[in-house]
Amino acid sequence: MKDYVSSLSLKPRDAVLPDVSSPVVNADMAPQQLAKTAEICLSVGYRTDDISVAIGTALIVVALGEKPYAELLGHHFSQGFGAGSI
Repeated sequence: MKDYVSSLSLKPRDAVLPDVSSPVVNADMAPQQLAKTAEICLSVGYRTDDISVAIGTALIVVALGEKPYAELLGHHFSQGFGAGSI
């Protein structure tokens, strides 16, 4: 996910999400399992103060159709701590 998180510094979120969808769809996990795993990784990213993990996993969950998680991305970028600060 590192490349997708980095690309957020160069492209808008809406341009990155279609790119994220490809590995998500081709993952060797059922979508529900991938979503739960990403949610766990999201909490670990916040707990360990690892913004790259938090943003990367938020991208996965949003690509899986959980649009409310896009609020996390918007909050990071509106407050000035997001992909540009990674």
